[in-house]
Amino acid sequence: MLFDKVLALLPPKVADCQARSAITPDTRLVDLGLDSLDRIELLFELEGIFNVAIADDALKVMQTVQDLVVHLYRAIQSTDMSRHA
Repeated sequence: MLFDKVLALLPPKVADCQARSAITPDTRLVDLGLDSLDRIELLFELEGIFNVAIADDALKVMQTVQDLVVHLYRAIQSTDMSRHA
């Protein structure tokens, strides 16, 4: 499941904020201690791992873990569709 993969890639400092097992899709990124730089680094890591591109302006609307997963899912779908076109 994509949520589990994203959860596994969250920076180690997230463990300082709360147990990973307590993180839900509705958990706010700011509550995990992720500042804007952390979010950018995580986004770059996800783009590299999944070989996708996520729009830079997506960072402005990503508030929760679910938002992150949704944007990643859309990028994966978009990449898959362009590869099969």
